[in-house]
Amino acid sequence: MDHVTVERIQELHLLGMPLGYERMLFPELSLRAPRLKYLKMSRAVVPNWSSVLFDGDTPSLQTLELSPCPIPWYLLKLNGLTTLSLDRVPGRFQQNTADFLATLSRMQDLTNLYLQDALASAAQFPL
Repeated sequence: MDHVTVERIQELHLLGMPLGYERMLFPELSLRAPRLKYLKMSRAVVPNWSSVLFDGDTPSLQTLELSPCPIPWYLLKLNGLTTLSLDRVPGRFQQNTADFLATLSRMQDLTNLYLQDALASAAQFPL
C-alpha cells in the first residue's frame, strides 16, 4: 500500500491476515485517511499499537467497529461518527465512565452505540 492508496481508501476491514503483514501495513495506518468512512478491525491484525491510527485524522469516518483492538480509539477525530461498536476493549484502552461520556459528547451525529466489556468500572457513578 502506498501513501496515495491509503488516502483514497473509503472502507477498510482488517480481520485477519498472514503473519508478518502487519509489519508492512501498520506504518501506513499511521498516515492520514481523509476519505475513510468505515473501519472494522479485530485483534487478530493489531499488534501492540504505539502510534495514533491515521494520525488521528479521519474526518469522514462514520462507522468504527473494534473487536478487541489494543488501540487508543478515542484519540481519533470522531466528530462525524454515526456508529460506534466496541467489543472487549483491552483494559489499558478502557476509559472511565466520565471520560467515555466526554468522548461521546463530541460525537454529535452518533445514532448507534454498541458496547461489550468496553468501559472501566463505573463505581464512581452511584445509582
